[in-house]
Amino acid sequence: MSDLMDILMPLERRNEGSRLVAYKDTKGNWTIGVGHNLAARGLPWVAGDPSETDWGGYTINEAQEHNLLLADLAESIRDSSGLECWNSLSDRRKAAIVDMCFSMGINKLKTFGVFLAYMDAGRYEAASEDRTHTSGEWQVGVRGDVIRKMILA
Repeated sequence: MSDLMDILMPLERRNEGSRLVAYKDTKGNWTIGVGHNLAARGLPWVAGDPSETDWGGYTINEAQEHNLLLADLAESIRDSSGLECWNSLSDRRKAAIVDMCFSMGINKLKTFGVFLAYMDAGRYEAASEDRTHTSGEWQVGVRGDVIRKMILA
């Protein structure tokens, strides 16, 4: 798993960016660090219901940011490893799947049955094409291009 983490850590830092002060993401969710959704997941050292916490102005340090990212990626790897296609994938393709899980969550990722079936069948060109034509759910721009290239690699 360390080879996979070696791919994922810089990938997510590039894709998500890093902020040590809580902010609202593009969907209005309180977020901190590298895409850590505070309203949904809170922080391990903060008591109470995370969805009812006012996260405005909350800060973390670089070590906390790093540990949150490790934990979030470990969870996304664990979730993604249950997909049918997982065992047949290279580390780069696994990283593409984990990035998608990290971004949208495993439940949403599982709704992309055609894409996942192509991945399971080793039809990576078709999977990449399906990914680029699924409107509204896939990342666009540089992030989407990077993931597409990882699927095709």
